[in-house]
Amino acid sequence: MFWNFGDPASGANNTDTALAPSHVFSDTGVFTVTLIAQNGVKTDTVIKNIYVKDVPKLDLGPNQDLCSTGNDTVVFHAGLPTKKLREGLYNWSNGSTDSTLVLTKTDLVTSPTEIRLTFTNECGSDQDTALVYLSKPLQISLNNVQTCEDSVVITANIDSNQSPITAYWINSAGDTVATEKQNNLVNAVSMLLPRPDVAPGIVAVNLTVAVVNGCGTFSDSATITFLPRADGYLPNDSVYCSEIPFYVLNPQTNGVSYQWHDGTDGPQYRIDSSQTVSLLSFSACDTLNDTFNVEFVPLPYTDLGRDTAICLDQEVVLYPTPNRTGQDLNFGWNDGSTDSILLVTDTGLYSVIVTLKGCVVHDSIVIFQRGDCYDGCKPRLANIITPNADGVNDEFASFLDCPLEAYQLQIFNRWGQVVFESTEPSFRWDGSVNGESVSEGTYFYSIRFTPQTTNKEVEYRGSVTVVR
Repeated sequence: MFWNFGDPASGANNTDTALAPSHVFSDTGVFTVTLIAQNGVKTDTVIKNIYVKDVPKLDLGPNQDLCSTGNDTVVFHAGLPTKKLREGLYNWSNGSTDSTLVLTKTDLVTSPTEIRLTFTNECGSDQDTALVYLSKPLQISLNNVQTCEDSVVITANIDSNQSPITAYWINSAGDTVATEKQNNLVNAVSMLLPRPDVAPGIVAVNLTVAVVNGCGTFSDSATITFLPRADGYLPNDSVYCSEIPFYVLNPQTNGVSYQWHDGTDGPQYRIDSSQTVSLLSFSACDTLNDTFNVEFVPLPYTDLGRDTAICLDQEVVLYPTPNRTGQDLNFGWNDGSTDSILLVTDTGLYSVIVTLKGCVVHDSIVIFQRGDCYDGCKPRLANIITPNADGVNDEFASFLDCPLEAYQLQIFNRWGQVVFESTEPSFRWDGSVNGESVSEGTYFYSIRFTPQTTNKEVEYRGSVTVVR
C-alpha cells in the first residue's frame, strides 16, 4: 500500500504505507488522496477528493441602508468562501432558511432592524448579525458665519437623519477639506475651519457640506467670513537723533479703518518735531488706540578742526562743540577726561565722543610737532577765541620772547579775504572788522617774521575758530 494524501504542507506525513493509516490535514480545503494497492500480481489506483471543513465562520458584511422612498433591496450572504463550506443549515432571524436573504423596505419594522444568521454544519455552528437602516431623504442647513477668531467650528444641521451618514466638506475650489463618518444617528455634523493663510484683512471662504446616506447625497453651501482685528500698532517711545522729518506707516489692512490724532486717515504720518502721536484703528471686531512719544534731538555739531602742528611747550585748546552751549552734553575723551574742552600740550591722536540724550557724535584730531620751531622764538597762538568780554580767550594774540627784524600777520576768512592784519608782534584781534563782529566760524592766519638770531624768515600757518 502507498498513500499520498495530497497535503504537501504536512511534510513527511503526506505519505504512508500502512493498510489503514490516519492523517491530520494541515488546513481546510479540498485535498486529492491517492491510494496505490499491489498484491504481487495486480496493481490498482484509487483517487478521491477529501473536503476538510472548519467550524463555520460567518460574515454578513457591513451594516446596510435602505431608502424609505425607493424600491431598493438589500442582500445578505453568509460569507462562506466555497460551495462545500456553504453546505449546512441556515436559520435567519425572520425565519428564512435560504442561504441568501433579500429584504425590501416592507420587511423593516424598526430602524435599525437587526439581521441575525445562525449557520450549522457537521463541524459546528456560528452566528453573525448586521443592521439595516431605513434611511429617509435629508434636509441640510448650513448658515453663513462671520467670525473675528482665527478658527471657527462650522456646524451643519441635519433633519430626518435615520441612518449612518458620511459628510464631506468641500471648499470653493472643489477640494475636500474634511470628511466625517457617523455610525450613530446624529442631527448635526461639524468641522473646525482655520483662517486661510493669506494676507490679513477680510477673507471669505465658500464652503459646501455634502451628506450621503442610503437615499443619496444632500448638500448646502454657506460663506464663512473671517473679519480682521484692529492692528494699528505704533513704535515704542523713542529719541530721534536728527532734525530731518520722518514718516510713521500703518498697515492699511482691508476691513480696518485708521485715524491719526489730527483727524487724517492716510497710510503714513509725517513727524517733524517732538510730539505724541496717536493712531486709532477699528474694525467690526474691536478698536485699538495706540500712542508713542518721539523727541527730536538735533545732533550737536562736533568739530575739533584740522590736524594741527605745534612746537614744544605750545598749548592747544580743543573745543568739540563750538556752536552749542547750555545743552546737557556729555563728553568722553580718549584720555579719560569728561570736560567740555581739553588743553593739549603734547602730540598724539585726540578723540572725543559727545552724547546728548542718547544721541552720539564723535570727532578726532592729530596733533604733531612742527619741523620749523626755533628755540627762544616760538609763537604761542590760540586756536579758539570767545570774544564775549568775559576775560577768557577774548582775543587772538601771538606771544614771542625773541627780538625780531620783521613781522607780518594776516587773518583770512574762508573765501580768502583779509579780515585783519598787523606788523606788530604784540597784536591783539578781538574778532571784529572795522568795529563789526565777524560771524562764528573758522578763520585762517599766516605769520611771517625774521628772528635777529638767525636773520632767516619763518612762516607759521594755522586756523582760529571764533565762538560767540
